[in-house]
Amino acid sequence: GFTGFLSSANFLLTSNNREWNELTVTDVEKAVASEEESFYFEFKDDRVESRKLAEEISALANTYGGYLFLGVSDKKEIDGCKKWNEQSIHAMIHDSLSPTPGFDVKKFVTNDNKNIYVIRIEPGTMPPYITSKGKIYERLSSGSFPINDSTKLTQMYYQRENELKRIEEKLTIGTIESNVNNVFGYLDIGFSLKATNYDAVWMKYVEADLKQIGNELKKTANAYSISRVGYSLVVSVGEINTVNGNVLSNLHNFMEVMGDGSVKLRILLTNNDESDKVNIGWIFTVISIFSDIYSRIFGENYKPELFTAV
Repeated sequence: GFTGFLSSANFLLTSNNREWNELTVTDVEKAVASEEESFYFEFKDDRVESRKLAEEISALANTYGGYLFLGVSDKKEIDGCKKWNEQSIHAMIHDSLSPTPGFDVKKFVTNDNKNIYVIRIEPGTMPPYITSKGKIYERLSSGSFPINDSTKLTQMYYQRENELKRIEEKLTIGTIESNVNNVFGYLDIGFSLKATNYDAVWMKYVEADLKQIGNELKKTANAYSISRVGYSLVVSVGEINTVNGNVLSNLHNFMEVMGDGSVKLRILLTNNDESDKVNIGWIFTVISIFSDIYSRIFGENYKPELFTAV
């Protein structure tokens, strides 16, 4: 049978000591035969409505996380899916829940060509996860129920505030001293990556080819540096000059990438030629450079939307 367990980095599903990414359709069929609906497992057939799926996922994310088998009836018969597919599942979750919980979807095809989708929902770090109907659900035994207890809701919101505070403290960059001349302003950006497999993110980070990244930087930046500092990868581009000649350590365009994929970066609005204009074109160039570096470290699938949106 399947065994769900929690850890600080991942929420994994194993069968016979097999991890989530290694599961086969045989593992899924064995799980359907042996497991009952519980805190962690829910079965739904292909006819289930988006509203009901959103309620179940809200409940799992707000409680302990778990797995939803789509294409399996309440009687644990594998009927398969024709209406639902990976794209529609992703769209439903993103459109029906706020914030979007951590999740992954895998498709399995039985020997008689029936499609089963297993949705893995991680225990949420930013509860409550609210449906588009404004409802908040929790998992109780083998069912999902709306939360009406104000005390429980307050606890969830405190948990969310604490997580936001933790992220803010991690990504905040110290301010530039006020006595530095001709720096009109600066743009600070930070984000924390939400991934279903942090081990894979960490391996990408560890295996990043800094020499190759440096060779690419030579093509676009007149000056740059790239180095590992503890568990961070720090990249700076461009040269910053000030009227009084004092250049502080935080007075440059830099991006710090951490092993979990989170980032903090600073882009300066500077006046190197002592005119009254800011080079907006260079700002967009720096953003493009940082975007390229991030995708070279973690792959194109991890390219942050904020880089393309700016």
